[in-house]
Amino acid sequence: MTPGSRPDAIPAEERTPELEEILAGRDGIVLDADLLADPAGAAAASRGDLPEATVDEVETGEIPGHSAGTGAASGSYVPENEAISIRVKRMPVSHRIKLALAGGHEARVVLGRDPVRLVQRCVLMNPRITQEEVLAIAKNRSIHGSLLRQIADQRDWVRQYSIRLALVTNPKTPLQVSLKLLPGLQEREVRALAKSRNVSSVIQAQARRMVLRKN
Repeated sequence: MTPGSRPDAIPAEERTPELEEILAGRDGIVLDADLLADPAGAAAASRGDLPEATVDEVETGEIPGHSAGTGAASGSYVPENEAISIRVKRMPVSHRIKLALAGGHEARVVLGRDPVRLVQRCVLMNPRITQEEVLAIAKNRSIHGSLLRQIADQRDWVRQYSIRLALVTNPKTPLQVSLKLLPGLQEREVRALAKSRNVSSVIQAQARRMVLRKN
């Protein structure tokens, strides 16, 4: 099973009968085909290693381009040729949840910043989400800590150095998660974190201790 695709990633308090129907595919919601499409090569990209990052690159939030495109619409509430980003934002929450679970690249990028946390959680459960998209979410400093924990719980994702570094340097990541991942960073990154003002004082202090032990 693809990392993040487990329905049990949704806490019991967030589950509703409507959500259960969506998860089971009994909801009757029909999504436009172009919203479900991935660009060529996206599947291969989801399996490839991410390039190594540095603390500075993660802290500046430089993320590979995710430009919003346009697509012809076949749905009942979509003007023809309207940008996917606009179409997605106009959808009811139930439709956005289903699209988050099954949507293509452009839809996932938009929904990864949805104001509804459950929608963002479902994006992380999408079996086609790529490591680049997970990295972008891990870098997002406005995201809720529970979603960053959801990323950290997936071994295939935190094996990627860039994702691991993004989680440690994101101030929204729960401290216990960051402290667990910190020893897995390279010495140069630990030294940078020991001096960084963009991370928790706890992370900074622990990084300093690690540097002193190395010396």
